[in-house]
Amino acid sequence: MTELAIILAVAYNLIYPYWNSKRRDQSVAGYLAMTIINAPNIVFHPFGILVLLLLGIFSLPSNLAFYASWAFMTVTGAVAFSLTMTGLKRTKFFAVEVINKFSFAVVALMAMLVLGERYTGLQVGAIVLGGVGVLLFAWPKRKAGAKFVFDQGVMLAILGLLINSVSLIYYKYAATLAPSYVQFLSGRFVSDIVTWGLVWYISAVWVKRSFKKEFKGYFGDMRILAVSYGIALTNMVSSWLVFVLPASTFSMLLILSMPSAYLLGRHKYQEGTTKRMAAGSVLIALAVVGFVIYK
Repeated sequence: MTELAIILAVAYNLIYPYWNSKRRDQSVAGYLAMTIINAPNIVFHPFGILVLLLLGIFSLPSNLAFYASWAFMTVTGAVAFSLTMTGLKRTKFFAVEVINKFSFAVVALMAMLVLGERYTGLQVGAIVLGGVGVLLFAWPKRKAGAKFVFDQGVMLAILGLLINSVSLIYYKYAATLAPSYVQFLSGRFVSDIVTWGLVWYISAVWVKRSFKKEFKGYFGDMRILAVSYGIALTNMVSSWLVFVLPASTFSMLLILSMPSAYLLGRHKYQEGTTKRMAAGSVLIALAVVGFVIYK
């Protein structure tokens, strides 16, 4: 089971930067951050609930702490996502992806303090090695055109990183409160529709955006709708991964998406790359393998 989860996590992290690039495009197009993050819930979750009901396995968690944790996770996640989307519009795509990948270190610390996860000396060394790999990405040669500049977008992304790490810890904590994955999934479907829907509506009112116009404009575009379904299916994979893997392992595997983001930034946004980034990829791969093997 753990081996399958790790394989899926690798695939998930190689694919997800592509969805983030699509979200960036939607943000630049003027859609609300909460519309972008809530769209997969709207198009997929009702269908998911229907499937579970037809199969006769729909079952909500009875522990009220699950819903409280999910609500807190939603609020912190909404704030973090808004900060990240704003940062993406004000700095380079790759710079924000680099910052996001440092969440593995923050989550590892929080998982130890909040969830009681423990690490071996070699795992700590793997975390440090991963950090060095990330730094090789973050400070490439000036001539490559990929200079990491501490502009406003980067600072917003860093703040989003810290808040999102808290959100991920509560995501995992909520998973521990569900007796089975089916209950976790049932609770997620319902909680996402209610909490994210409420946050979405409040954000639209807050910025004085026509909720009806926003909804019609966003979901009237079939290309955006297709992206929403793609993200929703990818999120289902991450949902299972969060349920079965320790928070630290899941977050450590997140840095595997850096080589993918580096290639995507080079191809789609013409952002420069260097040999130092290739070296960073090698260190990241070694760090992930070391962390997973030396439990």
